[in-house]
Amino acid sequence: MHAPQPGRFLTPALLPALFVVCYLTALPLGLADGPAASTDALQRRLARLSGLQWIGLVVMVLSATLFLSHCAPALTRLLEGDRWSGRISRLLRARQRWRREIARRRLTSQFEEALATSDPELLIEVRSMSAWLSERYPMNDGLLRPTALGNALAAAHEQIEDVYGLDVRLAWPRLYHVLGKRMRTEADTRGGLLHMYVSFFVFSLPATAASLIAWPRWSVPAMVLWLAPLGIAAMTYPSAVRAAVAYGSSLRVAFDLHRFDLYDALHLPAPANQERERVTNAALSSQWRHSAFRSHDVPYPQQSWPSGGDDDPVGLPRTPTMSGGEETPEPGGVRTGRGPSGSRAGTPENDGADNVGGARPDENSPADVAGEKLLKAGASGAGVLATVGAMATAAATPMAGSLLLTGVGTVGAVAAFAATELLRRRSQGEPVPAPAEDTQPPTLDYDHRAAHQSPLVQVGDSIREALSPSPPKAFRGGMAVTLQHADRVERVDDEPEWHIRQGHEAAVVISIGLGAEYQQRPQRLLDGMEGVADELLAVSGQSADVVDLDLTVDAPFMTVRPERHSVRAQVAGGQVRFRSTVSAVEAGSYDIRVAVYASGRLVQALPLSLVVDEVPPVGR
Repeated sequence: MHAPQPGRFLTPALLPALFVVCYLTALPLGLADGPAASTDALQRRLARLSGLQWIGLVVMVLSATLFLSHCAPALTRLLEGDRWSGRISRLLRARQRWRREIARRRLTSQFEEALATSDPELLIEVRSMSAWLSERYPMNDGLLRPTALGNALAAAHEQIEDVYGLDVRLAWPRLYHVLGKRMRTEADTRGGLLHMYVSFFVFSLPATAASLIAWPRWSVPAMVLWLAPLGIAAMTYPSAVRAAVAYGSSLRVAFDLHRFDLYDALHLPAPANQERERVTNAALSSQWRHSAFRSHDVPYPQQSWPSGGDDDPVGLPRTPTMSGGEETPEPGGVRTGRGPSGSRAGTPENDGADNVGGARPDENSPADVAGEKLLKAGASGAGVLATVGAMATAAATPMAGSLLLTGVGTVGAVAAFAATELLRRRSQGEPVPAPAEDTQPPTLDYDHRAAHQSPLVQVGDSIREALSPSPPKAFRGGMAVTLQHADRVERVDDEPEWHIRQGHEAAVVISIGLGAEYQQRPQRLLDGMEGVADELLAVSGQSADVVDLDLTVDAPFMTVRPERHSVRAQVAGGQVRFRSTVSAVEAGSYDIRVAVYASGRLVQALPLSLVVDEVPPVGR
């Protein structure tokens, strides 16, 4: 499973294409004077190349780049090992399972040792080993692949499917188009590196085989020609595995961050919890797996479209019918290939089977199955021979080796065409299999929201909403402020003045009472203590049961903790109390202002006078 646009991998495909074209061109030029490779011969041949030949090499590089950019995903799937031969695949999967079990046992022993010794370095190693194991191998044996590259990608798919319930191979092509720019760039970059390393590895193998032409004589240039592609193959496959791990990490992050964007694009409501999300994702995956709901019957290969009659002069297609008899169309949903219940059972053509035309899935003999596998293997091998021959032809020079490879490639191309044609003819008479699932996917509730606005419009709306105050609420009440933990309180001009020592803290206590009673007698909020009290300004507005109040304690050149308070209080008979601490490091007189706001409007502000007395030095 890879990103759906292979054309964006042009840049990563350039280096493998340059390597393939340059190597397959330099190899015959270096062998022009004999079987032993020579750098002198290569330099002489390069010096004699005309401008048209250099242009041809550039065109070959660009063509190979375009070709690799489109076939790189297929090469990656080849190295994943999904479609390898059954016996070879089983052997390699057993090897991968054995390696995973060794890593598990090692992790278990290290974990037990770390718990027994409480060694921090060993704990770090255990965490690293656990992360390595989860990134390199799937936990489910059924998802194991024959190669390390395939297991790295399968591990990422398994983790996503286990957490979110999405079929990654079906969801990723859709999720890719709603990714953010940074996330898409990261996925493209890591996917491009993966395809580049895979292309290097795959094409270094035939380059190694072609370099064996220079092997009859032992010489340093011949050794370099033979070891260069072999060394590239040995280096690029581990790099491809590491790139697959990084690409899998990008997939996990993309699903973590952007899966809800997919719901918006599909006009689906966002799930409220993880359980609901898994149900929704299972429904989506089931719908995609069924190629969406079908509101009309779609013909299978053995169904025929009736031609237009007198009432249909244009010849538009009607509802398809089975070539073997009548079938009652089903009312939408996934087509099962069956008529009404029991309508086909017991007929000679069907004999109780669900396959169309009476053919059974087990009619092929083992010899036919073996012959078909042999034909497929022959077609694949012939295709490889044709590819090698085509590469040799592209870099051909007047030499026996390239002519021989060209002939082998021609024979391989003919054999591949013949085997493919034979397989096609054999498959024409095969029955159409019934779908594996007869039940329809669960229905999805769509959420058609308003048209998406541009980000600038959304930001502007958010700013206006934040700046515009809420409508005022109608309420009445009183407010009182006092200071606790002061050394003494003096009356100056019939107003209280508090004294505290330098560096000591005092508590500003703010009491607010709502209702007509506190508006008429706000001094009740002081509870007999010295302080300042007054009624709240009459606020007219909408009737409400509660009101939101914001308080600020402003004390310049003093330390206040906290400076702000917020509360939602009952309009009728509500009382709240707040506390903030104040202190000062310098002696002197300070003014404290306590303000109350409702719906962004000032409803009262009370001042306090505070004197910080200097603490005499110790010893006087």
